[in-house]
Amino acid sequence: MQLFDNYIEKHQVNPLFARKSHGLPTALIVVIPCFNETEIESSLKSLLKCDYPGCRTEVIIVVNAGENTPEHIIRLNRETYFKLLDFKEKYSSNVMGFNPVLVQNIRQKHAGVGMARKIGMDQAVLIFNEEARENGIILSLDADTLVEKNYLTSIHEQFMKHKLELATIDFLHPTD
Repeated sequence: MQLFDNYIEKHQVNPLFARKSHGLPTALIVVIPCFNETEIESSLKSLLKCDYPGCRTEVIIVVNAGENTPEHIIRLNRETYFKLLDFKEKYSSNVMGFNPVLVQNIRQKHAGVGMARKIGMDQAVLIFNEEARENGIILSLDADTLVEKNYLTSIHEQFMKHKLELATIDFLHPTD
């Protein structure tokens, strides 16, 4: 029995994308909800510029829409998803992988950023469970977030050094 089997069974977490092994264990997973966003690639490129934290990082982008989402946003989301698939092919490597997920028609009662984060974090749980990783780190960003070059290394170092289980990281939204 893997570490998260009970959670997966109780919450019926289903894999939304296929992963191939890269040889390096995944220690960091960044979850980014994406709804009606046009600047997601800037966020992803800022992650690409980060210093290598000494472990594999996965980035899960959950492009999502509720059952009552207007058609123009659904079209934009689909365009964004296909652009993210191209981004994945161009920029994924042995040390950082990008995994866009398109989730549509979420029941209105559950639609929103919280459900999108949960979907991404459930995928992170599956990855850590698959790798039998007890101390994986799940990070959550917004689709318009830009990070500093030391973002991944600082977080990884602090979690390992202080044996952290949870942390909140201050942030500022772009103001322009």
